[in-house]
Amino acid sequence: THIRDEAVLPFNAIQKYLILADYDRLFHSILSFLHTNNESNGSLLRFASHICLFLYEQNHSEKFNQNTFIEILTTYIHHLIELEFKDLVCYYISKLPPNDQSTIMAKFLDTLSNRQDKEFYLKQGFTYKIDIDTSLLILAANQRRDQTFDKENNDEIISTNSKSLNENDHKQLEALKLLTTFLSTQTLDALRFANLICRYFLNDAKYEGIRISLSYFPHDIDVHTIEANNRQQSEDDIREFKAFGAYIAALEAIQRWSELHQKQQENTSTATREDQAYLPIVIKACYEVFDYPQGWLVDITNVHQTLPDNENRQIEMSILRHKYIPMLACNLFRIFDLIKHEQETFRLIIFLSDSRKQQLYKLFSKETLNSVLLLTEHAAERCLDRQQQSQTGDITVNLFL
Repeated sequence: THIRDEAVLPFNAIQKYLILADYDRLFHSILSFLHTNNESNGSLLRFASHICLFLYEQNHSEKFNQNTFIEILTTYIHHLIELEFKDLVCYYISKLPPNDQSTIMAKFLDTLSNRQDKEFYLKQGFTYKIDIDTSLLILAANQRRDQTFDKENNDEIISTNSKSLNENDHKQLEALKLLTTFLSTQTLDALRFANLICRYFLNDAKYEGIRISLSYFPHDIDVHTIEANNRQQSEDDIREFKAFGAYIAALEAIQRWSELHQKQQENTSTATREDQAYLPIVIKACYEVFDYPQGWLVDITNVHQTLPDNENRQIEMSILRHKYIPMLACNLFRIFDLIKHEQETFRLIIFLSDSRKQQLYKLFSKETLNSVLLLTEHAAERCLDRQQQSQTGDITVNLFL
């Protein structure tokens, strides 16, 4: 009985199957020990993993199930990660079959708390010939989150103040930074991830997240920035990316005008109207969105129709168009109303109804459209009042002649 009890002990069982060269039963017994031990025996796990690794590297893999080997070594890698033996992790990841390396590498990177550590171990992974590009793309994909894009929006005025970024937002931005820093050639993949998180940020009014994302790419990004084999497929992605830049520029212009206008209200003795002088910049920035070539957040090719996330992407872009173009227009109408700039009010209402410019008024809800028409009515009344006063003045002058 004592001998039988000794025979089933993990180290003795491993020794027995090694002597018998029964590697398949060896691997299954190791896996069984690991599954039945709730508290992993670190020494046993280390010993068993190195036995398996030795046999694998000695080309005995035809004598055992490779999936069993992968599970054992992966368990050991997770054990090292839990113990924070980080300097050993990339070495053992590199011993896995190539198809499994990237997934485990991405999980390892996700456990690292700061970007400096991530960059250090990415370089180490590159040294061990781990597929860093795929690892980073998996890491980025793991940072995606489910988010509801709300079609209803009762707030017609944009808040130009960015909402605070949370931990998940920072993790997404960190993943984007790593993509733009370490991807060897796949700029298009990084750009598509940037657009994905920018849609989230815009939907949440987290403008600072968009600003940071924009800063990771060249200001003058175009198809020539993209790797040659992907240039024909990148046109819509570049358009989308630049569309976010145009919107941020419009927001910043409105914010700056508001500051100047507030300053003017507080100091009425100032002869120079800085808010009036700055107004053309605001108008130009807003029209860069309204008159975005072939439509703001609109595709002009069919490339994305073949991609798995196309349906969600189209829904998100449509919701953002219906939400933010009316909000931007309402902001501009209210600016014109504040400073009594009727000519620009009429110009904008005509532009929004122009069939050659996609009739943007169709993006407006009934309530928002009523607000816009009311402001236009105010502008028309002021024009009529001025005209009437002018005519009255002319009659008075004629009476004295």
